[in-house]
Amino acid sequence: MKLLVTGTSSGLGRALLHTLGGIAFDRSRPIDAAAEHGPFDAIIHCAFRANRNIPPAEIPAYLDDNAALTQRLLTIPHRTFILLSTVDLYPRDGGPYGEDWPLFADEARGIYPLSKMLSEHYVRTFSTDHLILRPASLLGETARSNTLMRLLTQTKATVALTPDSRFNAVDHADVATFIAAALQQGWRGIFNIAASANITLKDAAALTGCTVTYGTI
Repeated sequence: MKLLVTGTSSGLGRALLHTLGGIAFDRSRPIDAAAEHGPFDAIIHCAFRANRNIPPAEIPAYLDDNAALTQRLLTIPHRTFILLSTVDLYPRDGGPYGEDWPLFADEARGIYPLSKMLSEHYVRTFSTDHLILRPASLLGETARSNTLMRLLTQTKATVALTPDSRFNAVDHADVATFIAAALQQGWRGIFNIAASANITLKDAAALTGCTVTYGTI
């Protein structure tokens, strides 16, 4: 199976390339250069610009790196387009939220989920055979830094969160297993990928053996 995987310099994209194989796409390369290797059985789009605090002058470049890149990748000949989105599209409180939960742009909690919402729109509009995955927090050897990864890799950590802050996380390997099964079985549509239960920050610290200094948020 011929795969094109984006975002392979680190994080989930790097893990998926290692597990599933395929051709790595570097966003600095022109789309035409990647298209020369196609058509692809699937494009697995993990790349995104991770910055969260974006000043007004950088908004156009941020949206180009994220939503507009998705639109350009959709022009590469492919059978299935797989977009790694996020559960951050859902409201922060309450839940659980199913994949059919109505989303509205004015409820997006920042430019990151808004750009993912726009990317999802492009995928639904321009790819007739698509898979949109909304994972919870991601863990793995190549994962980008987050609170849970700090607990796994450090012996001491200072966080702004309270001990009862709740997390939900999935391993890179679980996402790879799901994608492999989806491609084999022909699953399509939108799927949340999350653990069956949340964990508090206090319990996570106890499991990892990390000594945590907590905050008040």
